[in-house]
Amino acid sequence: MLVASSLVPVTANAFSGTGSGTLGDPYQITNCASWLEMANNLSAYYILENNIDCTGTSYTPIGSSGSEFTGSLNGNGFVISGVTVDGSNSAGLFGYAIDATIIDLRIENSNFINSTGFNGALVGNADGGTFTNITASGNTVESIQAGAVTGGLIGYTQGGATAISSSNFTDGTVASNQGYTGGLVGLVVNDLTISKSYTNGVTINPNTSTYVGGLVGGMNSGSPVISKSYAQGTISSIDTYYGGLVGGFFTGTVEDSFAAVDMTAGAGTYTGGAFGVGDGTSTNNFFDATLAGRSDCTGNGAAACTAVNVGNSTPDYFKGNSTNAPMSSWIVDDPWNLNETGAYPTFAIGTAACDDPTPQPATAMHFACEWLRLNSHKYSGSKVSQSISYRAHGTSDPWVSQSWPVDDMNVVVCGLQPSTQYDVKLHVNWTVGSSDWESNIASSVTSGSSGVDTDGDGVKDSVELCGPNNGDNNNDGTLDSAQATVASFVNPKTGHYATIESDTCDLSNTLIKSESALGNDSSYNYPVGLFDFSADCGVGATTTITQYYYDPPAGDFILRKYVNGQYRDVSGAVLNRQTIGSHQVLVATYSVTDGGPLDSDGLVNGVIVDPAGPALVSIGAPDTGAGRPQETSIVPLVAAMVPLLFAAVIAGIQASRRANMSDKFIKHDNSIGM
Repeated sequence: MLVASSLVPVTANAFSGTGSGTLGDPYQITNCASWLEMANNLSAYYILENNIDCTGTSYTPIGSSGSEFTGSLNGNGFVISGVTVDGSNSAGLFGYAIDATIIDLRIENSNFINSTGFNGALVGNADGGTFTNITASGNTVESIQAGAVTGGLIGYTQGGATAISSSNFTDGTVASNQGYTGGLVGLVVNDLTISKSYTNGVTINPNTSTYVGGLVGGMNSGSPVISKSYAQGTISSIDTYYGGLVGGFFTGTVEDSFAAVDMTAGAGTYTGGAFGVGDGTSTNNFFDATLAGRSDCTGNGAAACTAVNVGNSTPDYFKGNSTNAPMSSWIVDDPWNLNETGAYPTFAIGTAACDDPTPQPATAMHFACEWLRLNSHKYSGSKVSQSISYRAHGTSDPWVSQSWPVDDMNVVVCGLQPSTQYDVKLHVNWTVGSSDWESNIASSVTSGSSGVDTDGDGVKDSVELCGPNNGDNNNDGTLDSAQATVASFVNPKTGHYATIESDTCDLSNTLIKSESALGNDSSYNYPVGLFDFSADCGVGATTTITQYYYDPPAGDFILRKYVNGQYRDVSGAVLNRQTIGSHQVLVATYSVTDGGPLDSDGLVNGVIVDPAGPALVSIGAPDTGAGRPQETSIVPLVAAMVPLLFAAVIAGIQASRRANMSDKFIKHDNSIGM
């Protein structure tokens, strides 16, 4: 934690880690101290790079009344744990937040205790904002003084529209002394939306709170909506109004949701299986009547729902079942795991099934991965991002992270040491849900030899794998290092990658040659060089060749061929520019026949030899009208013109002087022009 002193002042934007706090370059949080530095810039962008342990750290919630957190935090699937907040007016990881965005964060084994005000493990008081994929497990949220507002995740939502989705509060305790108490949210007075979220294994143990609910204590104003969510746990209360889903259901809508809450120890004045007092709109909602100890949906009000497991007839009605209502309206795997025998719905945790090829290149690792749910369901949502973290096995070195394109199953890590074992963690975020870093750990050993060439095209795997587009430079969906018909390497002419591809023939002896290595072409220059290669084809065969030049210069290129000591145009060649990954690529496609005019060895022998490359017209080459433009140097022309220009200037000066010497009353019509 940063401590200000009179000698070393801390600026308003101080952050000790890396990043610039922007959307494209967020501040990277790596420990509890840098987490707390969010208080120094409440409007910046932040991302977690690893799990955060705040055990033993004096913790002050981020944001206060009048200085609210308005920024963005990407938890990146990592955990913050060991937080203790004791006595704060508004307790939580964040005390006050306005229109904040917090996603993909796990909160574990922490305690949030406040004396007055608002209390929630994530945010005490939220004015608008978006909160997605928030998982809280093993936490205690407790308000001591009477009149506080207490929720498992958020105490109080007000002002602008607030959205909570794909989030939960599990295996924890929510306790209070009067006021509003809810498993997820204490009190709602705005347009809050809770979707695809739940509490499970939660004990709600208020002392004398007025409104208590398994999900929300009170929905008092605005147009809040709860959909496709559930509450499971225990409410032990002597409160006025409490219900399995919502205590004070004064406004809004609850739909496609259920409560499986043990309320048999409660003694409230108005108690319902789903709602304490209910005048809001209830659609397709259910509750476990045996657990609730009652058959009434609402303690006092008109909201209706359906009681199941009456007389303990169907105790597993909500467990391991995707066909019973309301789960039949939920989407399997997005994010729900609904079919685990004997279990209430949970978020399906992702696991990576990766092919680990052997041998690994000396300086690179490659994994071909498919993401699966536990119980082998494939993820059905859209991937937002996927990441890999790695470090040398058996060390405590910091994890090094990189991401790779969401539409690519292949991940490549470069710049490694040979003969070294690395531990690898894989992670993915979907539009709903995210995988668990800790359940996707692999290990890989790099080769002791840097000369592995799996496809035999003469280019090392470590070179081809580390090219753009994750080692698939021609963007055909297959690694270049696994195809003898494709070769990729760094173009020595430009310093960027170049790739050559044959549709049918194995390639060898691939390299980039400069114009000077072949012979001067007086009409053209070759800024990206010429691809020289041999293609092993059938006798007399014709193959289509495609050349890829990454990050080329501007210009109107044509394709030229060097054959029999002369340069010539390649008839029928097609050149265009494409975008592959984040790179602009110049692509040239043409056909060549074994023994044909473009085959440099001129032999019908099954081997095509073909130096060819994109060319630009040389600067200053005039069109003579007889064949191709001839190169003419501009230097002799300029040298010849200088004396003429100089003489003209001198003549003009002399004429001007003569004119000035004439009678000033005589008007001269002559003038000097250049």
